[in-house]
Amino acid sequence: MTVSITQNKSLLKYVLFIWLIFVIILPTFNNILPFPLKLIFSTSQDWKIIGGYAGYFLLGYYLSKIDTQKISYKRLLIVFLSIIFVIALGTYFFTLKNRGAYDESFKLYTSLFVCILASTFFLLCQKAQEKYPIKLIKIFEFIVLSCYGVYLIHNLLILFFNRNIPYFIENKGTLAVFLLFILVSLTSILIIYLLGLIPTVGKYFTGVNQKVFYTKLNFLVKKNSN
Repeated sequence: MTVSITQNKSLLKYVLFIWLIFVIILPTFNNILPFPLKLIFSTSQDWKIIGGYAGYFLLGYYLSKIDTQKISYKRLLIVFLSIIFVIALGTYFFTLKNRGAYDESFKLYTSLFVCILASTFFLLCQKAQEKYPIKLIKIFEFIVLSCYGVYLIHNLLILFFNRNIPYFIENKGTLAVFLLFILVSLTSILIIYLLGLIPTVGKYFTGVNQKVFYTKLNFLVKKNSN
């Protein structure tokens, strides 16, 4: 009988351990260390039992079971902001080292730094349930329903806006990147929610059962009408 990884705590921890070591930690050191040392941390593809992004789903499930009341909100926030600083600083210096060629070693989705950043942000959101009004929490829960669809569509929108809006064609600075992020995020969410309203096939765009989608939507409509 097949046992789900999430149903077996020991198996879940083992798979996460393998993923963290061979997909996150070793490749990160391999990317950022100089040539003589990086060979020590090089790994074979055969060790990558779990794909790079698949591990985040298991990590999210594991973190969701943690009792966040025992974790300090301030410490999480300090770690979160510190990692942002490390990623920004590391990216800056590695880009200089490459004579201006943009380097993403510190901000790869499977880098150790991004993994810590994502984990602390996830736990901060978990802690938010203890600090913020229920209405705000429900709004975030509704936004979460679009994550799967946004993940699938956002790159297409980035390419579309970069190639068709004059401002983004001519500007590539920090402000342009920030505005593009806002535009792509809002447009992606809007498109996914409109697709999610389509009967029968809506669940394939949102990644959740359509009944759940309508329940969250009705909650927000009733709250806003009051």
